[in-house]
Amino acid sequence: MKIKAVIWQEDGVCCGSVPALAGCHTWGDSYEHLLEMLQDAIQVCLEVASQREDQLDLASFSLHYAASIFPESEETV
Repeated sequence: MKIKAVIWQEDGVCCGSVPALAGCHTWGDSYEHLLEMLQDAIQVCLEVASQREDQLDLASFSLHYAASIFPESEETV
């Protein structure tokens, strides 16, 4: 499964948000830390959604990095 995440840097902190999952936002001290935190946040949001039996369009998920912020990375999670 691929999940779309928007990633940016603000005040020296890496921030991330998943538009398809309401309330799924996190941050990390570094890019690598942010990726770990995003994986955890996504997992929690999906678990909560399945417990609440929310309807998610999982086919619409893909991963997106803000290339202007992390131009050297082509990594996917």
